[in-house]
Amino acid sequence: MSVTSRRKNKKIVSIVVVIIIAASVAGYFWTVAKPTGPTKDAIKIGFTLSFSGSASYVAEDELRGITLWANSTNAQGGVFVKALNKKVPVKLVYYDDQSKPDIATSLYEKLINEDKVDLLLGTSVSLTTSPAATVAAKANMFFLAPQAANPTIYRQNYTCVFGTMPLVDQFTGPVWPFLKAMKMNKVAILYDKSIDLWVSAHANDLITIQKNGLELVFDQGFVNDTENFVPLLLQAQSSGADALIVEDYMVPNVINIVKQMRSSGVSFKVFFNAYVGANYNQFMSSLGDLGGYAFGSTQGLPSLKYPVNYGMDSATFLAEMRKSHGSTYTPGAFAYTEYVSGLIVQKVLETANSLRTEDLVAATFALSGNLKTLIGTTVFEKTSTGIEQRGNSFVIVQVQPKTGGGWEMQIMYPTDVKTADPMFTEQ
Repeated sequence: MSVTSRRKNKKIVSIVVVIIIAASVAGYFWTVAKPTGPTKDAIKIGFTLSFSGSASYVAEDELRGITLWANSTNAQGGVFVKALNKKVPVKLVYYDDQSKPDIATSLYEKLINEDKVDLLLGTSVSLTTSPAATVAAKANMFFLAPQAANPTIYRQNYTCVFGTMPLVDQFTGPVWPFLKAMKMNKVAILYDKSIDLWVSAHANDLITIQKNGLELVFDQGFVNDTENFVPLLLQAQSSGADALIVEDYMVPNVINIVKQMRSSGVSFKVFFNAYVGANYNQFMSSLGDLGGYAFGSTQGLPSLKYPVNYGMDSATFLAEMRKSHGSTYTPGAFAYTEYVSGLIVQKVLETANSLRTEDLVAATFALSGNLKTLIGTTVFEKTSTGIEQRGNSFVIVQVQPKTGGGWEMQIMYPTDVKTADPMFTEQ
């Protein structure tokens, strides 16, 4: 064999050896490092609630609602996560935001950056949910607000911020057709002009009143630190109004208005404030018999029996709540919306192709109109400025005497879920 041939053969052998070694090394690293898909020991859901401060009156019910969902889910082996192709436990990670927006901001940054949660829920009220949603949107984190109803939150062009509760302009939505049907045509309004949320609700209500052919005979704003409402109440009564609608939070103003209305002898056939229904327990514990015959609106009520295709029905929900919190406990509306928020998260995780925000968002839109829970049908509408809740509608309720003594809420409207006739006493 010539020298040239020997050199060619050596080169070929060297190339083959290099190829074999390269292939072996590549195979080794593929065996060691090949992707096995995402792994997780739990799904962490982060949020804050206002256990202290001005909004603390709602936090206990809220925590009971989301905890019931988490506990019942974990009792069944956890939540099925399509992206993991298995069930994993749910872990709730939460803090007290003290009803302060700046503290909520820092805590949501902590939930994202330090606690490394997978999804975010909103806080107790709109005041603290607004900055929390901003933090989530900047981080492109999935965010679902159980309670917040301020339209501004959902009109910032956020693409990953959702709400379980309808916007505040729907709190009073059913009351106008109800008044029209009852021929209570003259309406007086008192609203908190120092809070943007109620200014927005008031502007929408003025349009809706006109659409329903009602007559607005008195319309007056007040500031949040008002102490004496009697002059306004007397003016509203002298206007000949059938109904007085108060657009404000329950604490402290609505409680004070009712007390001063009773003590001054001012009366209307209908007194309405949304939180009479939504936070009935506190309304009645603060007022006792003075709260009788008031009208309100709510989403959650044991007697509200919507057809359900996901989660507990209202009877089971009440029974489970009473197992944990006593046989006389009746959950408020915020316990319901927290529980349903858990159901929404559960359905999203069951159907999302991955845990990336864009896939969680896509799965959320996919359930819209199809998820029927104990508070109604969840409907997410993509608008030109964000995402708004158009389902889970409110019903009109009245505080009525209970057989055997005491008071209870009865549903007045819509008629398909009505449980009693209204009592139009001068109140």
